[in-house]
Amino acid sequence: MMLVNLVMLYGLLGSLALLTALLMKSPKAGIWAMFAAFLIDMAFQALPPAIGFGGLSIYPADALLGLLGLAGVLRWLGRAGGRSPLWVGILGLALAAAVVRGLESYPLQLVFNSSRLWLYSLAVLTYGSSIAWTRERFAWLRQAWSVAAALLLGIGVVWFALNSLGIATYSIYQGTFRFLPAAGALFLAQAALLNLTDPSPSRNHRLLLGLLFLAVLVLQHRTVWLCTLICLLTLPLIDRRRGGRVAFGMSLVGIGALTLSPLLFPSILLDSLEKSLTTTNTFLWRLDGWEQLLSRERFPDFISVLFGQPMGTGYERVIDQGIVTANPHNNYIQALLDVGVVGSIAYLLILLSSFFNWRRGRQEQDNAVLLLSLAGVVYGGSYFIPYSSALVFSVGLSLLLSRKARTAPRPTFSTQELGI
Repeated sequence: MMLVNLVMLYGLLGSLALLTALLMKSPKAGIWAMFAAFLIDMAFQALPPAIGFGGLSIYPADALLGLLGLAGVLRWLGRAGGRSPLWVGILGLALAAAVVRGLESYPLQLVFNSSRLWLYSLAVLTYGSSIAWTRERFAWLRQAWSVAAALLLGIGVVWFALNSLGIATYSIYQGTFRFLPAAGALFLAQAALLNLTDPSPSRNHRLLLGLLFLAVLVLQHRTVWLCTLICLLTLPLIDRRRGGRVAFGMSLVGIGALTLSPLLFPSILLDSLEKSLTTTNTFLWRLDGWEQLLSRERFPDFISVLFGQPMGTGYERVIDQGIVTANPHNNYIQALLDVGVVGSIAYLLILLSSFFNWRRGRQEQDNAVLLLSLAGVVYGGSYFIPYSSALVFSVGLSLLLSRKARTAPRPTFSTQELGI
């Protein structure tokens, strides 16, 4: 029996080593591993099945993104030059400090659950920033993201059908048109923006573009609406050649959506859209919670200010005479709570790397990365930025680091300094 267990253990370790080697060698495999993890999460709309390992419940995304992060670290260690992602390292150290402090007071599973989203983002940031994003590789990313978005749209349609038939009664969006969560809607919006910045889109991409924007409208996540609108208004400012085409294309999509929606969904959708546009309850609910989470009691000492509260502390507050334990619904407030001022500054610099890169480059792919990063930054005002968007920030960071490496002055030595 022991021999069988040893064989299984060595087989598992060998498989993980081979998969890590594949992720190190092939950036395409790594990006698709991230997309696969995201699509699995969206397909279950809750936590997928897990396996127990070392006292922890390990989910598919834990395994895939854990290997991705390891491959990213090894890729950076194996690089023979260039600048390293210092901000990612500082964020990782701040998170490690919060985890260590959390383990002193809370169970391992609770600490791991609380840090999971940060670990996911760090894994994607580390891996994505290790890739040299040439124009050809970025064009491949646009194609891959479009395919993943089409798959996600199919998942959403299946969920909508199951909800409409009353089969998926456990769905958190039962009886609504939100057949995908906000993170899924953002993924679709960013795919649409990527296609919108394509210099030579095909007919299929134009069709997908219209379907994606229509899906974003129907999903009724107001934060994603705001992200999309701000990006559409920004695109003509950063790329004047496309300003007229964007305005014309969006007008057609808007007119088509407003025309077809009453025919396909006579009153249900329009009533739901009206409620989404007019209600302010969710914002007031969040604002009340933010005030409590930023109170002085949350930061009792200087260490908590610098590195955040011990991981696992949670976000408990009282709203409308009820106890709420959900996350703060604001990425930046959550960053202050989880990784403190040090981690938050590093995190903001990572998010802004695409903007710094755009000022240096302003090429075709720089415009696209800027738009997608802008969508993620705006989204962070209401939710934790998903790890799919961390890929965008990692692209901007990689482009910025490569440009800095190319423009950095090379050290020169005189023969006297060399002792010759």
